[in-house]
Amino acid sequence: MENDGGHRRHLYFTAIIVSLGYSSVGCVFSWTSPTLPRLMAKDSWLPITEEQGSWIASIMAIGGTIGPLLSGKLLDCLGRKWTLILAALLLIISWIVLALASCVEILYGGRIISGFSTALMFMALILYIAEISDEVSRGMLSSTSEFSLAIGFNLQYFAGPYLSYKMLIVVSVCLPILFILLFIWLPESPHYLIAKGKKEESIKSLRWFRGNIPRDCAEKEIVIIESTMYEMIKKKESFWTLMKVTGNQKALGIACFLMAAQQFSGINVIQLYSEMIFMYSGTKLKPAYCSMIVGTFQLISSGLAAPLTKKFGFKTPLLIASILITIEHFVMGLFFYLLKTGRDVSSIDWIPVVCMVLYILTYSATYGPLPWGVIGEIFPTNLKANASSIVAAINFSTTFLVTKFFTNISEYFGISVSFWIFSVSMIVSFFFVLILQPNTKGMSLQDIQDKLNEKRIKPNINQS
Repeated sequence: MENDGGHRRHLYFTAIIVSLGYSSVGCVFSWTSPTLPRLMAKDSWLPITEEQGSWIASIMAIGGTIGPLLSGKLLDCLGRKWTLILAALLLIISWIVLALASCVEILYGGRIISGFSTALMFMALILYIAEISDEVSRGMLSSTSEFSLAIGFNLQYFAGPYLSYKMLIVVSVCLPILFILLFIWLPESPHYLIAKGKKEESIKSLRWFRGNIPRDCAEKEIVIIESTMYEMIKKKESFWTLMKVTGNQKALGIACFLMAAQQFSGINVIQLYSEMIFMYSGTKLKPAYCSMIVGTFQLISSGLAAPLTKKFGFKTPLLIASILITIEHFVMGLFFYLLKTGRDVSSIDWIPVVCMVLYILTYSATYGPLPWGVIGEIFPTNLKANASSIVAAINFSTTFLVTKFFTNISEYFGISVSFWIFSVSMIVSFFFVLILQPNTKGMSLQDIQDKLNEKRIKPNINQS
């Protein structure tokens, strides 16, 4: 079916609205960076201890672990559109709870709701985008996630130091409100409508997303979608039956490890505690300014993943990133070790900023988006939804472990040990990716499944 850029104007408009959802998620993750130092200050309106601060930062991930496990039922019952609206409404409620909090326990409750809603929104956005896109626009729509998340991070980094506690929440809650006001007018996913037997509505939805193409063109695409869904239903088996297949077991193992490695690279520690880390480093620059610098580079580097993947695939960038992050965190740990042992580091107090910038550049182009891309490749279609929910739950569970115990380890053993743990984790990740992750560059989805199941693959002369 022919389609020019004008026919995709509705898809591009949808991409802008979807970016508001991702930016809302980014605000939740980085809200603690400017907020925790303020709450832990002596003149805080709600004084908290460092231990309570670690719970405020990490408890969000408990709600995030539940979100993916319930997302499948909600997406099937409510649909993609209303699940996303529900997620945004819950996000608004969480901000209201945080704004009205009168004790630390209410802050915990607000953060749990935040985690649940962000996980639900993330899972629903991925599915919605996949189902409304055509082949040409899919890459563009999918690539909005990392950039849009970075916008949310930067909103907190740049606005947080200059706004009061409640005003920062007011600014943050505007994003999910705007998302609902715009998204509510968009059509439901044509795939979901077909699954519910609403063929006429699915044709109308598809025509809108394709720029009001002729009805016969939409009907042809609907037939293809119906055929694909019919094949999936024919092959549908229970998750645990599918997991008896060797290739599926390998895929789940690889996916879960990459999600754990993503978090043990230290990303959420950087995002949630960036101002505190710079404060501990004693750098001459204000900690808030350092966070702004890191956030700016994250925004810049978020567009590098797509060209890297296109040229090198997934495996090579992950291997190189593992080495770079290992070095960056080792140097960061060494700096804090010298600082703790009383060495004069005033002449090298620029090291934390440089290391953090290099880390965020590396992460945003590799360990941020690529593990999700690997998941899209290594699971068969009839396993992808259930597997993605489990993998996302693993991601949030690991997020909780890393963010909760970062401050405990830093307090008892020194912040240098925390960064060295991240460094060692990346060494482990390097060897895992090198030995166990298949190099899927130039391979079809069927070839990938054959490789995971150790079947002989016919050579493809067109592979680059």
